[in-house]
Amino acid sequence: MTLRNEYLQPNNRSWRKLGRGWPLPRLLGLFGGTVLAAGAGAPLIHIPIAGTISYLRHPGYFSSCNIGELVILAAAGLSIIFALLKRFKPLWVTGTVALAQLIATLVTFQHSAAAVVAQADQPDLVDPMLMWAGAALQHARFEWGIAVIGGGAVMVLAAAVWEVSTGRRQR
Repeated sequence: MTLRNEYLQPNNRSWRKLGRGWPLPRLLGLFGGTVLAAGAGAPLIHIPIAGTISYLRHPGYFSSCNIGELVILAAAGLSIIFALLKRFKPLWVTGTVALAQLIATLVTFQHSAAAVVAQADQPDLVDPMLMWAGAALQHARFEWGIAVIGGGAVMVLAAAVWEVSTGRRQR
């Protein structure tokens, strides 16, 4: 068996030896943290007439974005710091927290929008502002920023997984 074929075998221990010298986990952690930070400004939700909501640009009454902004930026900064220090175990926490915050934000918005739409659909309603809000929220859609933040969190988690799979111990 040639050296090249030896590394192509998926269950071979040589595959793990090959990954030990690569800076891939560090690069994944750095790039993932950077993508998370950039994703904080990316559009998450588009509401017709009202505009686009992101973690950095949102109305004051959408409180989950206030908290989410801090959580996403803190996870991004800590991911970058941990990757620079070659501490990959904490990346499990930062990646998971960023992903959980994104999911919590989307679930909160979906729940709030459904409540407004349900209230606006009442037959005896005479509040034109609530009717307008309900109509706008019926046409709200998720935007590409969700994929950016999710991708950044997955890259941070991939850096942690890479270190576990190669069996490398932290120094």
